[in-house]
Amino acid sequence: MTTLAVIPIEQLHESPLNPRKHYDPEGLKELAASLRETGQLEALLVRPMNGRTAGGYEIASGHRRFRAAKLAGLTQLEAKVQDLDDRALIEILNIANLQRHDLTPLDEAAGFKLLMEKAGYDVAKLAARIGLSVKYVYDRLKLLQLIPAGRKLLEDGTITAGHAILLARLGPTDQQRAIGSQTSSWRGLDGGLFETEEADGLPLKDRVKPRSVRELATWIHDNVRMTPEATDPFLFPETATVLAQAKEDQDKVVHITYDYRVPDGARDEKNKTYGAPSWKRADGRERSKKCDRSVIGHVVAGLHQGEAFRVCVNKHRCKVHWRTEALAYERREKTTKTTAAPKKQSSAAVAAEKAERESAAERRRAALEDELFPEIVKARTATFLTGVKRRAAQLAGVPEDALLAMEGGDFWPQAADRQSTEHDDEIEAVVQPELPGKWSKGYGVRPKDAKAARHWLGLKLYLVLDTAGLDEALDRELEAAIKAALKAEQAAAEKKAEKKPAKPKRKQ
Repeated sequence: MTTLAVIPIEQLHESPLNPRKHYDPEGLKELAASLRETGQLEALLVRPMNGRTAGGYEIASGHRRFRAAKLAGLTQLEAKVQDLDDRALIEILNIANLQRHDLTPLDEAAGFKLLMEKAGYDVAKLAARIGLSVKYVYDRLKLLQLIPAGRKLLEDGTITAGHAILLARLGPTDQQRAIGSQTSSWRGLDGGLFETEEADGLPLKDRVKPRSVRELATWIHDNVRMTPEATDPFLFPETATVLAQAKEDQDKVVHITYDYRVPDGARDEKNKTYGAPSWKRADGRERSKKCDRSVIGHVVAGLHQGEAFRVCVNKHRCKVHWRTEALAYERREKTTKTTAAPKKQSSAAVAAEKAERESAAERRRAALEDELFPEIVKARTATFLTGVKRRAAQLAGVPEDALLAMEGGDFWPQAADRQSTEHDDEIEAVVQPELPGKWSKGYGVRPKDAKAARHWLGLKLYLVLDTAGLDEALDRELEAAIKAALKAEQAAAEKKAEKKPAKPKRKQ
């Protein structure tokens, strides 16, 4: 039963179940002015607060009018009094509020949650009741999972509901990564949500603005890894079904991306991610072929992030998707099986071989230094000549510190008998060292001469400077020589075995 009454304003109380927490101050002022000028046009809806210590009436509909009336200085308001249980009150509070154009997304989300918890609605029934899509209701509910920094940005209007929904779909850590520090610099920002403002194509220091929703979505695809465990069944129902079936069938699930490699921001060193060249679709869709070696591939980053379907990554065995690779692997396996395994060396033999290799490397290094020494003398003397030849050294790619060292007289191999003071006579004897190629007169160098200088200085001169690089080069050279020698010995042994005559049969 509903009765109409005029109630003193001090007996009216806002409902603690009202999800709306934000009211536009300017809008309240406008409504208060309207109440003073034209009076109350629509009655509030209230219920008696029977048995409650505060007494009076609890407002079901009209909280905004109540606040405006207090601002206008009114002492009483007209209200419809009706006995309502909590479920009916919650429905009125939220359904009425949802018709307001100035309701914030977070208040809207809180109302949806209250209806589901206290009034027995699910997402589908709620969407049908208020005349909105299921996705709209779900996205609003998702906003309740925003971290405090994200809520603040949405409440103060810095970002839109579209930005907030994308953030809310992420875990707390990734939300914070996306928001970043919001500190502008000439080098950009550390998150994906904001960018530096520009004027006339130049960045404005300490001025930032949100990127577009599309740009934020792209950043998330490239920098946030979506694992199978974090798949949202509502957003990816087909993926959730595929993963659930894979778990039941105990199918292997691998991480994939449509990119050549997973973007750096979404990398996970503990989980291998197959780039586009390393997997092929194997579920029969999009002109793909099925095979009996397929597994479940989950797109963890980049384009189509969150999808899951059967893929083949078995390049060694699957002749349906990787015929060339599988046949090549099969041939290698047969060759390996027919080749006798080398005998295992003793630890003493291994140590002796290592010592011999080290000794051989030292001898080879010394020989190379002796071979290059005359060239080193020429190089050092050449750097004292200004103009063309110094420019040639620069074109050859010799670092600046190396040029300075050569000009200062410090450019010598690090050996006790190779100090610069011991070779002054030899240097003076070199009057006009000739660099390879023909040099033009003046201060320019022809391209082909610069190329010749690059070869001479880069491959000989700089190798001596970079002793670590020289050691590696010698080791590689020695390793190749040893492998070649072993291969030659093996080939000779096989050839000898082929030519060995068969034993004559013994006469009976």
